Amino acid sequence: EAETLVGGVLGGALKQGTLKQGQEIEIVAFILDITNHSIYDDKFGYKKRKFTMNLIYEPEEDSFLLATCISSYCNNKKVLDMGSGSGYLALEAQKIALSVTCVDINETAVKHCKTLGLHAFVSDLFSTISEKFDVILFNPPYLPFDEAEDEESALITSGGKEGHEVLERFLFQGKQHLTENGCILVLVSSLTPHVEELFKKYDYQFNLIKEKKLFFEILKVYCLTKYL
Repeated sequence: EAETLVGGVLGGALKQGTLKQGQEIEIVAFILDITNHSIYDDKFGYKKRKFTMNLIYEPEEDSFLLATCISSYCNNKKVLDMGSGSGYLALEAQKIALSVTCVDINETAVKHCKTLGLHAFVSDLFSTISEKFDVILFNPPYLPFDEAEDEESALITSGGKEGHEVLERFLFQGKQHLTENGCILVLVSSLTPHVEELFKKYDYQFNLIKEKKLFFEILKVYCLTKYL
């Protein structure tokens, strides 16, 4: 419960851009170390410890919503987890998939995924990928670029100048890496503009399969397929 609570706070802060790389924060009673997922419990002493943020995006509401779709689409399938971060989605898919491949532009995230026993390597979207997959999972960064944010943490939070540029690059390349009847499960936010227009622009068929309303945004999961 402590890991969920603290991880949720940190994950939300990363996605919203309120927590920066290298920023020290104080957490009373519980400290989450994102690198090794260990919990330090000060119990009733409430000793304060300092913690330096590591650049791995931890699962939050968006990841959890996308994960609820895995059982319906990934059974006995060849799966690619694009932008794996902590490896949460890949681990969920691995329970039922034929195979799971993880890629991330973040070397720290890739190293972490490898420690979990996942097949992982560095890639800027599809830059080092030649294979095709039955299912591609993608929970992209979607905030508009903030010039005050450092470059490394922006890789986790920013989807580009307007917030949708990373998604558009992904859509442009994605169909080349789908099998004939393959699909993409992509998480988007109401904070990301013009997503359905982008789906149409790059000739995807799309269906809204999950939706969750939060107090500051609406999260949506779409299933995208190629026009056959």
